[in-house]
Amino acid sequence: MSSYRSVKFLYKYTLASLAIPILLSAGNTAIGAQEIAAYTALGEPVELGKGTVRSYVNLGADNAILEMGVLISDQAMAGLPEHMTALRVSLPEGIPASGFKHLTVDWNPHGHEPPGVYDLPHFDVHFYQIGEAERMQIAAGPEPTVLAPQNLPPGHITDGMSMPEMGVHWVDPTSPEFQGSAFDKTFIYGSYKGKMIFLEPMVTRTFLEGVKDSGPVVLEVKRPAEYGTPGWYPSSYSMRYDAGKSAYVVAITGLKRSDK
Repeated sequence: MSSYRSVKFLYKYTLASLAIPILLSAGNTAIGAQEIAAYTALGEPVELGKGTVRSYVNLGADNAILEMGVLISDQAMAGLPEHMTALRVSLPEGIPASGFKHLTVDWNPHGHEPPGVYDLPHFDVHFYQIGEAERMQIAAGPEPTVLAPQNLPPGHITDGMSMPEMGVHWVDPTSPEFQGSAFDKTFIYGSYKGKMIFLEPMVTRTFLEGVKDSGPVVLEVKRPAEYGTPGWYPSSYSMRYDAGKSAYVVAITGLKRSDK
């Protein structure tokens, strides 16, 4: 398709205002106003439990990519499987280049390592900057090639172990789950062979279900000086409930263009 305006799934919103406030839960860092999308493009739905997961991208009138994430339907949340489920989720067709190639949504009913930290039922949402074929070639084991200092988010550390078909995970040791608090949501970066390849919001089922009543939660993302790949990168990530689509939302938000 020659233009993002010709995307199959486009929904136009009223541009009565250029910005709206984002509600924050107590203790979260204020992010500021978020632009209203001129269009929302929807990806193809993928079955999860008794419902679906699909991607979406909010586009500005000036061709800017404002936000992208996944919609987890009410039916999916109500009928999640008891076994670990990993889904490939395609981005909407015809959108402008964002730097991201595809998404994966992992439902972990029993959590995962490390024990005592991430062993609660939760979702991992990976935003990959590489294609699926390249991701599937990622091997497990020690990965001695680390990110260059300018590509490293401030304060993040890694154990240097690559997960198969994922890569190396970089965590922020100042996050609440490493400071004695129970894990409920966090943000992780991923790399392989010295290149950043994914961004990953993680959120527990309990916390995500809670935003239906508590309202949207927006949290700041620590950004590196450079990313290594041109694209649109978040200043925040968000969890909320979209009543109009009857779905829970996990998204990277406040996207800003970076050419390096």
